[in-house]
Formats: sequence, C-alpha cells, structure tokens
Amino acid sequence: MFCFIRGAERVGLGKLVGDEDGHAVVEYFDSPLVGGRSRRNVPTSNIEPKKLGRNTRVYVLDELRSEWRIGRVRDDDGGGVEVRLAGKVDIYLPYEQVFVRWKRAIHDPVVFLGNFVTETPLYSQARSDFLQSYLAQRGGAFGISALLSSSIELEPHQVGVIRRVLTDPSQRYLLADEVGLGKTIEAGVVIRQAVLDDLRGHRVLVLVPHALVNQWRAELSTRFALHGYLDKSVLVLPLEDSTALRNALPRLSLLVIDEAHHLADPNASVHMQALYRLVSSAAQLSERLLLLSATPILRNEAGFLRMLHLLDSVVYPLEDLEGFRAKIINRQALAETVAALHPSNALFMDSALDDLLIRIPNDARLTYLSRLLKDCLLELPEEDDPDFCEGVRQLRAHISETYRLNRRILRNRRKQVTGLTPERIGAQIWRVE
Repeated sequence: MFCFIRGAERVGLGKLVGDEDGHAVVEYFDSPLVGGRSRRNVPTSNIEPKKLGRNTRVYVLDELRSEWRIGRVRDDDGGGVEVRLAGKVDIYLPYEQVFVRWKRAIHDPVVFLGNFVTETPLYSQARSDFLQSYLAQRGGAFGISALLSSSIELEPHQVGVIRRVLTDPSQRYLLADEVGLGKTIEAGVVIRQAVLDDLRGHRVLVLVPHALVNQWRAELSTRFALHGYLDKSVLVLPLEDSTALRNALPRLSLLVIDEAHHLADPNASVHMQALYRLVSSAAQLSERLLLLSATPILRNEAGFLRMLHLLDSVVYPLEDLEGFRAKIINRQALAETVAALHPSNALFMDSALDDLLIRIPNDARLTYLSRLLKDCLLELPEEDDPDFCEGVRQLRAHISETYRLNRRILRNRRKQVTGLTPERIGAQIWRVE
C-alpha cells in the first residue's frame, strides 16, 4: 500500500514494502533507472496509510515489453489500483506494479525521456495555456496573491491602496477612504496576504467596536476564506474587552484597528484612555499596522496626532502638540517650498532656503542641511552636479518625512472614484411646515 511517513510528508508518497517486528520499510520512487528508488526504515507507528486519489499520475512497468508507461488512477480499492493508460485502456494492477514519484525535483529529465516516460501533448498544451493565464493574472495583480484568491469585486482605487501598502517595507498606514469606498475590503486583502506570506507564523489581531465584531468575522470568513484561522491565529476582538485584548496583543504580525478615531479621541472615557495607552505600546512592536477611519479628525489636532502617533511614535510624539499644529498650519507653504527645491532652480533656491529657516527655526537637522546647500550654492553649481543634487535630495527627503502629514494616510474620495456610487448625487433641502 501507499503511505506517508509522519513528520516527512513533504517528501511525498512512499510505498510500504516491508513490515516486521514493529519496523517498516518505505520505498520512494525517483526515476525509471535501476537503483532509482530510495528506502527508509521507520517505526511502524509512524506509517500513515494513504489511498491514491483519482487522477493521480502513476508509472507502470510493462514487463512483457520492458518499458515504462504513464497512467492516471481511476480507483484505489485498498487491494490494488485501477489505472487508465493512453488510448483509454483501463487495467487493474497490484500495488507492486504501480509507482508514484515522490516530490523531489527531477534531477535528470533525460532518464525519463530515454525510457519514453512522457505525457500526452494534450496535457502539455493545457499546462502551457494555464501558465500563460496564470502569469497574466499575477502580472495584473502585481504579484499580490490575496487579490486573486479573495471573493471580491476589484475596484481600481482599492487595488492602488492595497498595492501601496503591500509594496512598502514599512506597512503602517491609515486607510481613510470616504464611507462606502471599501476600506474593509482593502484591509481584508492585506490581512489575507499577511496570512499567505507566513501560513504558520502569522498572528493577526483586528480590533473593532463591539457592534461590528460579527460583521468583520463574516467578511473575513466568506470573502477572504480565513474561517480556518479565525479564533486561532486571526482574532477579531471588540475594543471594549480589555482582558481578551491584553492577552492577544503580544507578538503580532499585523494589527488592524477599525474606527480608530474613537480610540484616539483625547476626550474619550477613562477606560478608552487606558486602552489607547495599552494599544499604543503594542502598536510600536507590531510588524504591520492598519488604522481605518472614514473621518480623520483634522479639526481636532490632539486626536489626529494620537492616531498618527500609533503609526510612527518618533515622527509624531504626543508631547509635541504645538509642533504638530505648526505642521498643519505650514503644510501648504512647505509644499510650495519643496516644489522649489529642484536642481534646475539653483539660481532662485537661496530665497526658498531662507523661507524654510524662518518658518522652521528649531529643526537642527533642517538647519544643517539648509546651510550645507547654501554653501554649495555659493559655487554656482551645475544642474547635474552630483554633490548639489544629493544635497537637494536629502533636504527634500527630510522635509517630506518629517513635515508631510499625509505620508502614511491613504484617502480616496467619491468625487475621485467614478461609477462606484452613482446614486449618491448630493443633498436636496426639503422644507416642511
């Protein structure tokens, strides 16, 4: 009979050829060559019998012709195997005359070709067509397998968000799409990809308001086929349950927080304030972090800062609220200044640097990089001067990383997404007596 050796299932199917005194001999088929088989002695208790599934590819030795033939299993009744050979010829053979190759790669295909062990061209053509279709799908999905294996309708703006998150080495983002544009879908694909990337080592926690727990569980189960992982390595917990949350936070590969603005509200209850501190500590240790909020609290700088602090505690320290307010006030002016920082604008760059130093006087790194660039400008550098270009690049990078509010905020608006919500045409005012 055919079998697996427990603990060595990755090697593939073997055939039990001996069993005596509690020890079994398992033979693996490698090639049609003499000696193209490998045997292992294991305890009988490690043997797991396995019937051959329908259409399993098998090798059959025709002893009368001294040649190998390929067939497909029609049935394995426990005593032998019914095999269909080329030309729709069905024969019944004992296990001794049927061979299934183990999973190790073929070392020398010439051995198989020399023994005429080849497939019908029909299978080759089918595999080729499938491979071309598969490669086209993978290319269209940018190699993100979770996109193709989820039961969802893909929208271009969602694919853009998912691609941005998954291709970033630091996957820490606030998904702030307007209501109805599919933040849950975007987060679900990221969660599924985290599971696929590490099937055994992943640990995902989704924190949601209590009223949304069942909805999230249903979405992850039906749309993203994660029912087998729920309550094991993919946890969906209510924000209100501190005890279960505290036990689930350590060693997360991905933390997802829905309706994150409730957690970050500085005027929330004492319980929620304590929960924010607990989650904040865990968020800094989590490999990946997604915050979902359709209403980023832009008019509440303290709450907005608390959300961004979860994403990056270094760039957005909680104690620097005044500095954060200054970033919000200066963001448009800074954007215009950064646009002027280009090597082709060398003759007019000096005034832009002076404006930067006036607007942001207490940033030592910015002051240092600006002074270096001003010294370089004194020598009237060419547009392609490598030192000049590098100085411009470093200053632009520092400003973008430190002062750009939307560095890790991804937001789509309905007016940017056409055709998705056509029935929403705006508000009409009806006055009723």
